[in-house]
Amino acid sequence: MTSVTPRTASLYRMPTAFGPHPGPRQRPGGGRWTDPDRGSTVMLSLTVRSDPARLAALLPAPFTLDGDHCTVVAAELRDLPWLAGRGYNVLSVSVPVVHRGRETVHGDLELVTWESLADPIISGREELGFNKVYADVGDLRTDSEAGTVSLSAAWDGFVFAQLSGRAFASPAPDTPPTAPRPGLHHRYVPAPGRWGDADAEEVTCTGFAAAPQTRVASVRTGQGAVAFRTATFEQLPTLHHIVNPLSELPVMGTPCATLTVTTGYADGYDVRVLA
Repeated sequence: MTSVTPRTASLYRMPTAFGPHPGPRQRPGGGRWTDPDRGSTVMLSLTVRSDPARLAALLPAPFTLDGDHCTVVAAELRDLPWLAGRGYNVLSVSVPVVHRGRETVHGDLELVTWESLADPIISGREELGFNKVYADVGDLRTDSEAGTVSLSAAWDGFVFAQLSGRAFASPAPDTPPTAPRPGLHHRYVPAPGRWGDADAEEVTCTGFAAAPQTRVASVRTGQGAVAFRTATFEQLPTLHHIVNPLSELPVMGTPCATLTVTTGYADGYDVRVLA
């Protein structure tokens, strides 16, 4: 694990005229959120085997593919302290990669994350380098009789993603827990007026330092299904170039589904830029 250097300076985001900005990594008045009893997450994760050549074609230059699958995650985040108890929903797609620089890091590259609220999108893009965009990500719907969990995501009424899990059961008692992998993010900030140039283009990484306030309450595994729907420019004017390559990825076999419930709150304070 890499230790996180304590930050004592106030954190600012635009608009800066009004002083330090409260958010996921700063309380009103300064300091980190520390309440261990706040925050909960229900997460449906699907491991989807696909064509390695198609997956590799989605990677920015600093990365090479490190597997034959992608991971699609839908999550409900609730009772967040930085939102005064409110929450939001998330849909993300990542692939296993290797980043080789001054250090070699094996992790999961976040290709895209849709969120149902602007506030975490803005803070996550600017402070962490996450590739976040907006969508109407629905709640996880549980059908107790059918034993299924499902979710859909839409933009302006056009449903572009649907995923589900079924046949969930607790893993065998002797099943070793899956070791978490660092999250990798290709941060790109365009340069105003220098069209085509970047003020910043770098790789950020999260997950090197443990989040002690996050605790796993339950884990169940089963089978899943996922589909992205091909869209025209008119249907998804700002998202079709993201959704269509995902819709073209072949799904090989039945995706493995994992339903995880956690409590606590991880603030991403361990983020760092890879050399």
